[in-house]
Amino acid sequence: MLSKNLRKFSLIILALVLTTAVSACVKKLQPSVNSNTNQSTNINQAEEIDQATQARLKEELALLFTDPFITSFTISRYMDEFTTGNAGVRDSSGFWWIAKKIDGTWKIIFQGQENVSCSILKKNEVPLKFHPYNCFNDSGSDEVLYSDYLKGN
Repeated sequence: MLSKNLRKFSLIILALVLTTAVSACVKKLQPSVNSNTNQSTNINQAEEIDQATQARLKEELALLFTDPFITSFTISRYMDEFTTGNAGVRDSSGFWWIAKKIDGTWKIIFQGQENVSCSILKKNEVPLKFHPYNCFNDSGSDEVLYSDYLKGN
């Protein structure tokens, strides 16, 4: 019994240490629009969320953020069956996430402190209007503009 509790405690400490170690990456919570493109205007439709829609989404998404370490979550963009935002984590900087409504239920398709993989976006048919940003290429080592990734794949 003691070793089981010690193992749980060790895992919690490890999780806290890991999230603290990567907290410097939180500035990348929402990927920035590539300043060399004119695609920043494409996200206007996905950025404007009225209060009623915001409240409905918060209620629908609440079940995705029930982990006791998650202290809050926000919704920053919404379009059709896609939404994205940030989640606060106790004693940490948190993470950003993307959710997709699949068969009437919201599912997290990405969460992290780094940028999302282009292949995840493509696999989930994330529209370019929703994500006109950079993403990691298939090797995971370089960031490319999502629109350029779609042209080449």
